[in-house]
Amino acid sequence: MDRRWLIFGCVFLFVVCLGTAMILAARSWIGGEGVAREAAQRHPEAEDAVAALMAVVADENIDPRERTQAVWALGQMREPRALPLLESLYTGEPCDHDLRICQYELGKAILKIKGEYVGGWQVPHANSAAPSSNGP
Repeated sequence: MDRRWLIFGCVFLFVVCLGTAMILAARSWIGGEGVAREAAQRHPEAEDAVAALMAVVADENIDPRERTQAVWALGQMREPRALPLLESLYTGEPCDHDLRICQYELGKAILKIKGEYVGGWQVPHANSAAPSSNGP
């Protein structure tokens, strides 16, 4: 095989991987910004986006799926102010998305805020008091 084709192939793969990573990062950032903007519209009295997201999470009159999106955004932001609220809502019980905030997303957000998130396998789905970095 010609060495130029090998170099071209490596450069091409690098560009594709870099582009994919940039798209995923932008999608996550934009998604979090959209959720924060919606939270601020629901709670204009909030001092900032984090306070608005926390107000949405705490508001039991809001659909659990919307509250779960706010949990996700707080986890993406790795916002330490949200940790006590999220920990108070985490039961570790099986998810029931029609009735409660997603326990899996709560567990992920808690671990992200603590700086301990490595992968979804860490978040227990059984009756646990709180997620830990030691696995399920």
